[in-house]
Amino acid sequence: MTNSFRDVYTFMPQYFSLLCKTQIEEIYADNNNFVEAFVNEEFFMLPSTLKVCDFANNRLLKFHFGMPYLLTLNLRNNLLGVYLSTKRYTNSSKTNLREVELSFNFIQNLSFTVLHGYVNTIKIILSNNKISDLKFDLSHLTSSEKLDLSCNNISGITSQKSMDTLHKISKTSKLKIYLSNNLLKCRCQNLHFLQWLEANFDMFINRNNYMFQFDNNDVVHLTNVQEIVKQLEKECSSFCITIGIITACIILAAGLMFRFRWRLRYLYYMTRHKYNVFKSIQSSDTYKYDAFIS
Repeated sequence: MTNSFRDVYTFMPQYFSLLCKTQIEEIYADNNNFVEAFVNEEFFMLPSTLKVCDFANNRLLKFHFGMPYLLTLNLRNNLLGVYLSTKRYTNSSKTNLREVELSFNFIQNLSFTVLHGYVNTIKIILSNNKISDLKFDLSHLTSSEKLDLSCNNISGITSQKSMDTLHKISKTSKLKIYLSNNLLKCRCQNLHFLQWLEANFDMFINRNNYMFQFDNNDVVHLTNVQEIVKQLEKECSSFCITIGIITACIILAAGLMFRFRWRLRYLYYMTRHKYNVFKSIQSSDTYKYDAFIS
């Protein structure tokens, strides 16, 4: 089916229904112009014998099928970013998927549950998207060995739960993460992530391609993450002290203003009254004749 349906824009689920009795194991519907490939029926499943499903290089905006027995799913180079930000591409609570390819899909965010049930998944490719943070649930990826997040917009990971989950998985499945060609931010708000990166450095692949950007916009390639973290810790400690002093001064000033609020209010109204009197005298009009009326 590769490059065979250039004028067909909807992949009908009936195609799979016709294939259920053929013992089909692989289907390649790549390099077409499909815009939709989904089914609304809750219990519709791909053929139980199907192990490989390839819809790469289409124009898919929607994709959704039950796939409890599928092993490899290739959705590379489609337009599923908006759809996957709120929805999943399968209604199966558990799946045998081993490999999932979702690169080049304009993905910015993934729905929280998009990877639920992926306890057997070994490789997930999310490279060449627009992902900026890992806010989706990773806890089901207990068997994952490769998570490719290269060529995205990731400046750091803000979720402590995500960092803890990745660390835990790496101890049981030897997980390796690809973060090359992301611009990681070296700033105080990102210090916790950088400390975690240093502590779990062996988990990351292609480290020579990691780039760090400082607050002055200088960009450097990773040479020694330990030195970068130490430098940032010193800068952030002085920054925290400064913030603490400013905060203490603000609290002190607010406390004094509250304590002497009535005296300050009295001084305010007295000053305002004197100013208004002075202003009225200055603005008095001059007349040609003075008159006294009794």
